[in-house]
Amino acid sequence: MRRRFARPLLAVLCRRWQVLECGGRPDSGHSLTFVVASFRFATPKPVAGRQQMAVTIQEFTDRHSVAVRELVHGILIEEFDFPSSAAEQPDLLAVASHYSAGESNFWVATDCDDVIGTAGFVDLGDGHCLLRKMFVRSDFRGTGVARLLLDHVLSWAMSRGFSAIYLGTNSKFRAARRFYAKCGFVEASADSLPDSVPPLDLRDRFFFRSLDE
Repeated sequence: MRRRFARPLLAVLCRRWQVLECGGRPDSGHSLTFVVASFRFATPKPVAGRQQMAVTIQEFTDRHSVAVRELVHGILIEEFDFPSSAAEQPDLLAVASHYSAGESNFWVATDCDDVIGTAGFVDLGDGHCLLRKMFVRSDFRGTGVARLLLDHVLSWAMSRGFSAIYLGTNSKFRAARRFYAKCGFVEASADSLPDSVPPLDLRDRFFFRSLDE
């Protein structure tokens, strides 16, 4: 996977999320750490008693494999009551190969080395791309982690000349649908999706956003 990070995003994130300190160079290929004021990110039980939390957005490596599967499976099965057979996501068994074509990539958000969020990006060709596996651990929702992940993906896409991004979600994920709408996505019918969008398990609602703005 290519290790590039769009330089303008760092300034955007620092302004938007009141980042107090950033570790790592945005163009070095290394992970970036955002140390965020606790009054902005209301951190729950996992970081109880801490004044700050350090959220790192980094590219997936094999050492994240188990944690990523446990996070996604736990959300689907325990929170939303999907059967275990449906929660088995083939792409999570081989992330590196499923997210390797073209500019495809996969990231994790971590806090103190704990995986707290995921986001996958699929290069569909012809300027189109697909957001996949956007998940945030329940005790970190509402803290800005989801927006950090999404902004990272959008910056990756726009800096590489993509013109449109699509995603699929589920009717059960009401908060996620509100989040995507707030972030400029528009709901789309399944018939309007380009042919390059693969069948998406568990997805019955679809969204689109232009990146030409």
